[in-house]
Amino acid sequence: MCEVRLQSEQNVVCLLSVDEMRSVASRIPDQIMQKLIDGSAHPTFLRVPPQNIFFLEGQETVVIEVGGTNMRCGLGVIQEGKAKITGEALIGNLVDEKGQAKTVFEGTEDFFDHLIQAFSDADQSKFQTILDQNPNLPLSIIFSFPGKPEMTENGSLDCLVTELSKGFEIPGMIDQKFGQLLFAYLKEKNIDQEEREFAIFNDTPILLQSKDNFGIVVSTGFNYAVKMKVEKLRQIFNDPKFAPDWQNEDKMIVNIEAGGMSGAADVLYDKYQILRSINEQSDNCGRQLDEKLISGKYLGQALRLITGDDRACKSEYISNILANKWDNLPFSVEEADKQRVFNNCQLLRDLSAMVVACDIAGTADFLGEKRVEATVEGQVFWKMPDYKEKVVSYLVDVFGFEERNICFKPAGEEGDRFGSLKKGAVAGLYFLMRKSKSEVG
Repeated sequence: MCEVRLQSEQNVVCLLSVDEMRSVASRIPDQIMQKLIDGSAHPTFLRVPPQNIFFLEGQETVVIEVGGTNMRCGLGVIQEGKAKITGEALIGNLVDEKGQAKTVFEGTEDFFDHLIQAFSDADQSKFQTILDQNPNLPLSIIFSFPGKPEMTENGSLDCLVTELSKGFEIPGMIDQKFGQLLFAYLKEKNIDQEEREFAIFNDTPILLQSKDNFGIVVSTGFNYAVKMKVEKLRQIFNDPKFAPDWQNEDKMIVNIEAGGMSGAADVLYDKYQILRSINEQSDNCGRQLDEKLISGKYLGQALRLITGDDRACKSEYISNILANKWDNLPFSVEEADKQRVFNNCQLLRDLSAMVVACDIAGTADFLGEKRVEATVEGQVFWKMPDYKEKVVSYLVDVFGFEERNICFKPAGEEGDRFGSLKKGAVAGLYFLMRKSKSEVG
């Protein structure tokens, strides 16, 4: 239960000054370099598929999404140059009978048991049917946790689990290859005995499309991926044999794991009371400090501190307040207190947008570019009033970007629950088709 109450203060959020924003952005290149060297940022061995994917026409893959909340599975196929999910797609999440996310598991078998149940409501039959009906198809697996991509001997792409985010605890999974664990489980349970090709990747890198230089998530968590020349990666790793099948000029998607950045938090921590309060109550005290300024999870915690109401725990409530939709809140705010709460919600939004702009500006400098073409996923970015506009204004006014060189695109079609599966199908098929071939298209 949250004990800190800050609702008596007029404004409890501190913003970055222009000089502070520029200081934060200037630290980003060194932070990315360090994250690559220490292994917390991950080259993915994935290329961005071209906009025209007719050369994949008719190709099929079983797509599995293992997320912190959402579990999805379906049959992906390329039809008329677009990815489609056909047949009965499975949707579920890891919840108990009380509707609370189950994040602590007894071990990997317990986790996979719950995963299969999430797909199939009560048993494994629906998931097993998809596999049985498509015995020769590869698997494209979206794994929404930090992981280091590793090539297998047969050219598939596995994922070494480096840590578990989002509060998950799964004994026996850290420092293990997710694909090996999953396939061993499926065989042991007689769910699938096939030796399939597969590709496992994080959900952030597959956001990048065609000419994008960023794929960004601003939702429950915060992360982004970028394209980097293999030549630069070889220089950073001091390894001319890194990615031996790639040319120097090829561009590989790199998953930055940006939630662990600390530039803005280092500047603000001493004077940002809500950040300290949230951090002191967090299980991972001292980690992912910038994420506590950006992600929906922590924005919701900040709102709870501002209002003094433990029901005020979601970033979507900040969006409702900024849209003056007070009746859409599950808690009440006294009329005399609404202006103070509104002002603080504006400040929370602005600070979050500032940090995103700093990260983008600093990373663009690292890439040697002065443009932003990004596919962005997340309710914080798209549904919080004026959030995107704030990010654009900071990039223009503080960092000198030209507005015509800034383009943010939503990640999926409106109301489409299978956008991630479609992107996973394209990424998996494109990778598996090209694993031993030269550049296509």
